[in-house]
Amino acid sequence: DGIRDVERSRGLGDVYKRQYILFIGRISKSKNIDTVIKYLANLDNINFLIAGPIQDEKYYQYLIDLSKKLGVDHRVFFLGEVHDAREKYKLIDNSLAVVLLSYNETEPIVVKEAMARGKPVLVSSIPPLRSLVKNYENGFIVTNAKIFKKAIKVLMTNRDVAVRIARNNITKAYSWQWKNIVEKIVKVYSYG
Repeated sequence: DGIRDVERSRGLGDVYKRQYILFIGRISKSKNIDTVIKYLANLDNINFLIAGPIQDEKYYQYLIDLSKKLGVDHRVFFLGEVHDAREKYKLIDNSLAVVLLSYNETEPIVVKEAMARGKPVLVSSIPPLRSLVKNYENGFIVTNAKIFKKAIKVLMTNRDVAVRIARNNITKAYSWQWKNIVEKIVKVYSYG
């Protein structure tokens, strides 16, 4: 799966002792993972788990080097591609939030999966993500390090906000179920 043995040998023994944010997706420049690593340097007591296939080997190496340079390499974990749905959902369920600060997206399935499982999401301000996420309602739109830090702090310390976001996300995800989509389509065509 492209993950170096040294990364794999680090294991996840200590990762669950500290809260973590999670990225699931391709490791490529368009996903803007380096920005999350830079933001992580301004935070303590949180890990960053990155799960996904390496699409760009140079960018992957850059992320490793950047983590070392910023002194956060002990809190950044490359998990490789997650093939098992149960493993993926366990990662999502145990995370503080799912993060996707991409430069471009069309249909951010991982964001919807996280929301359906009641997880807060931290996303960039591009239109497809902005249309899904409202600050403090179901996650946070992150445009800089200050907002990122505040969002993490709120999620770590304010249980009421985290619970409200979880409820809102589950409710919103209900509308994405096929039976609800079919009902809407039938309604549209039965009035025509």
